[in-house]
Amino acid sequence: LSQSSKPRWPPLPKTRLVSALRILAVRYQWTGPLTQAQLAGVHGPSYRCLYPQPPAAAIPNCAESGVLGAVVGVIGSLQALQAIQCVLRDYAVPETTLSFFDARTHQLSSFRLTKRTDCLVCSKPKAAIHLDSPVHVPVQVAAVTAAGTEPLWLDVRSPDEWQTGHIPHALNWPVQKLDNNQWPELPKSQPIRVYCALGFRSKRAAELLKAAGFTTVDTLELGLRQWTGPLVTDSQNQQS
Repeated sequence: LSQSSKPRWPPLPKTRLVSALRILAVRYQWTGPLTQAQLAGVHGPSYRCLYPQPPAAAIPNCAESGVLGAVVGVIGSLQALQAIQCVLRDYAVPETTLSFFDARTHQLSSFRLTKRTDCLVCSKPKAAIHLDSPVHVPVQVAAVTAAGTEPLWLDVRSPDEWQTGHIPHALNWPVQKLDNNQWPELPKSQPIRVYCALGFRSKRAAELLKAAGFTTVDTLELGLRQWTGPLVTDSQNQQS
């Protein structure tokens, strides 16, 4: 194109772009939600408009649930594309939209997200917003308690996680070993209480141990977040 025929775009004030627009995305396994919201002027709906109640169970992080790198790339590209579209539209975001990308089917579904009149966030002034944390169920101890003997704590986290601190006198046996049919040298009748960081790996480990013939297995349901006792390192464990 000649200099005279090139499209002339208005100057883009960066401060206005940052303050006026927010494009958010989350990556989880095969899927990724993506949303854009207008921040300047009238505020749009919040996530509580979509999910009024928080989940009762613990929410896995990326290390627990896994994230595909290709999904991250696709969602990131969609975020960049939405930002460019908003810039070329002079930052106009007429409504808050929510899109879901499913890498298993290569489908992108979008719908309008509207504010709820009874939303705990949108229906109140900022100073009056108070969000309670969900109440979780206590540790699953039925199997070991019924056995009447002291359980062995089995830590199924990685060795690096183990080094940061663990339950005293526990045994570190990463869940990957169980996946590869490598079992701890313990009597099958030994009561075992399994734990990890958040409770997801320990649940899987307990299922594998039971399938391998260990008769008395339970879990620390929410992982170390639920543990109220002390944590030790290997050196402290040896001294005790």
